[in-house]
Amino acid sequence: KIKAARLFYPGWRVRTYVDTSYPPENLKTLETDISEVVVVANITGKIAGMFWRFLVMFDDTVDRWLVRDADSILNTREAAAVDEWIASGLGFHATMDNPAHNYWPIIGCCFGGVRGAVPPEKVREIYDQHPQMSAKGGDQDWLRDQVWPFVSQRSLIHASWSCGEKQREKLLWRPFPTPRKGPQDFVGNPYNPDTLTDDMEPHVAALEPWLREPFGDFQQYYAKSMKAFQGSEPHNDGTCPPRCRGHPNWTFC
Repeated sequence: KIKAARLFYPGWRVRTYVDTSYPPENLKTLETDISEVVVVANITGKIAGMFWRFLVMFDDTVDRWLVRDADSILNTREAAAVDEWIASGLGFHATMDNPAHNYWPIIGCCFGGVRGAVPPEKVREIYDQHPQMSAKGGDQDWLRDQVWPFVSQRSLIHASWSCGEKQREKLLWRPFPTPRKGPQDFVGNPYNPDTLTDDMEPHVAALEPWLREPFGDFQQYYAKSMKAFQGSEPHNDGTCPPRCRGHPNWTFC
């Protein structure tokens, strides 16, 4: 993640949240000239770790922040979307780049904001062990219930597949500014060691795994997500709805 940040987010810092159980000897690998570690205490629960990263929303020393999963792969697609969000001047950014992302208005691995975007009193709900820390998906339920009402009307949303729904809700959305390179090329895609090859540097393979995968894999890759997709225009072949495309020829958005 730190190596990827140097490439895709020059000038940004990487912050990793851990608790006191994290091996001290491993902390050194997370502390560099562009990265830092915050050790969290007294926030525990089944998925408490999914909430630690939200603490950056209430840090007065941070002007602009992005929240990502520790195992998600940074890529040019998301960096271009973030640049477009910054240029918009809006205070909050949400990205939805997979059919499965349509269930919540904010995906825990793929959003950002500016200082003050979320009311500071909301941080108490994290330290007070909010009940939604007890089950998988609770972090996104919390974002939906406690954050989205405050930011929905001042957010820029980059959406593929679910753009029709955003239009009906009168939300400000845009298609992604760059075309998808392959089936693995979506914002929030988790790192998968199976994508590595012996002749590639591990961090390079992790950054660009989709370069070796044909678009023909889309149908199989998204078959499961498409069956459950509740959006307006799912396409059985994995292509995205025409209205969601940044260019008519970008059949995969």
